[in-house]
Amino acid sequence: MTITSKGGKTGLTLLIIIADTVMLALLFSGNGAAAAISMVGEKGISEVGWNKVCNVHTKFCAHVIASVVVSLVACLAYLALVILALVGLHKRSSP
Repeated sequence: MTITSKGGKTGLTLLIIIADTVMLALLFSGNGAAAAISMVGEKGISEVGWNKVCNVHTKFCAHVIASVVVSLVACLAYLALVILALVGLHKRSSP
């Protein structure tokens, strides 16, 4: 099964699919890192001496949590767009 467009540009189509997949991986890993750091700010890590900061800076922590949630929603929307594009490419390549 090969994915081709009407012009027969298989290489360009494959490159775009790979670039979209890499971008999805980077988006989700960045969102996971931001969520992990926000959890450190909320709960702290006593073993390494990192205290909680969300009990002092409540407004800032609320903004960080909201931004992580909005970023996750945006990542899921981008995932849906990539899937729709792949389905469209697959339909165009089918005889």
